[in-house]
Amino acid sequence: ARQKSDGSFNMWGETGASSVWLTAYVAKLLFHARDFIPVDDVIFPKAMKFIKSKQLRDGDFISQTHDYYYMKTKSQLGIPLVAFVAIAFLENREYKADSKETIDKCLNYLSSKVSKMDDNFAIAIAAYALALDERPEAEGFISDLKESAIRTDEQWYWYREKNNFTSADGPSI
Repeated sequence: ARQKSDGSFNMWGETGASSVWLTAYVAKLLFHARDFIPVDDVIFPKAMKFIKSKQLRDGDFISQTHDYYYMKTKSQLGIPLVAFVAIAFLENREYKADSKETIDKCLNYLSSKVSKMDDNFAIAIAAYALALDERPEAEGFISDLKESAIRTDEQWYWYREKNNFTSADGPSI
């Protein structure tokens, strides 16, 4: 992945479409890698500025890439993307305070949409993002996931869609 002049990351440099998801992913990865390799400090503010510029008033994001199309249609409402961006911002302790408005918009979006979801993956990643910020509503979503789990002696698992035990996607672990 390469960082473009607008701060985004994509797979093909300046000519490829910018990706909110890939930008959040690379920034998150490089933030954690800084303890082991040198990382230019300019990367993070540029990436965060790009992500903030793509956020809508309701907390969702504008993106033109295939990864967003898949996440938006497969998991409904873009919840996995919004949750992942929130996680990336929350885990980056140095820029967390500067990103409070973006994080709050993400988490408020998740809080308002997740209860309407029937996609266990979307609920799980949103619950994790909300729990990272110690939001009380995370507990309710985690309880819902526990209740909908299919349990055996050795494991708990979920089908992607709630109450769909014949899902073509198979169990999600």
